[in-house]
Amino acid sequence: MHLRILIARSSGFVLAELVIVLAILAALAVTAIPAFNYWLARDRLRTHAQNLLATFSYARSEAIKRGVPVTVCRADEGGTACRKHTQICSVNTRGELSDDWGCGYTVFVDNTSYEGERTQQALRVQAPLESVTLFSRISAPLQFKPPTGQILGGLRSFEFKARLNTESNWDERLQLCVTISIAGRVRLVKGPCPQ
Repeated sequence: MHLRILIARSSGFVLAELVIVLAILAALAVTAIPAFNYWLARDRLRTHAQNLLATFSYARSEAIKRGVPVTVCRADEGGTACRKHTQICSVNTRGELSDDWGCGYTVFVDNTSYEGERTQQALRVQAPLESVTLFSRISAPLQFKPPTGQILGGLRSFEFKARLNTESNWDERLQLCVTISIAGRVRLVKGPCPQ
């Protein structure tokens, strides 16, 4: 009988023990949330950069395969074929209006019918990017030319920056650069784009 009472008393938690366990869990959660947010922002940044890399590789391969120029441009004009590059869609880190490829971009090809009529066919459309900005010093579209997929103009670079929280502060550690050579080759570099 004495043994039964002893077992019954030791089978539960005391309120003080429960409060201590909850305090430890709360402290762990408070320290883990910033690390989780950083990991989430870094993952989102890398995903968007890989998507842009894949888009440029796709446009280059389509130009080679189809034998016609394939264009990649900012989504201004509501995502249509980007003939005018005038719409400003965001604010940069200094609070100034800027041309931002983060509003989305479109891959399209100009088709010419037997009658000589030109129409544009969208091959791929990217929706606006969330919590990430994508800047390029040149807002003009990229055009990949057949037969080798070269681009017009010189070396182009696109800089990604990620935001850690919903406020408008950007973390300088979370930057990636996508560069395109004249030959149309694309590569991803960690950190900001060279000046």
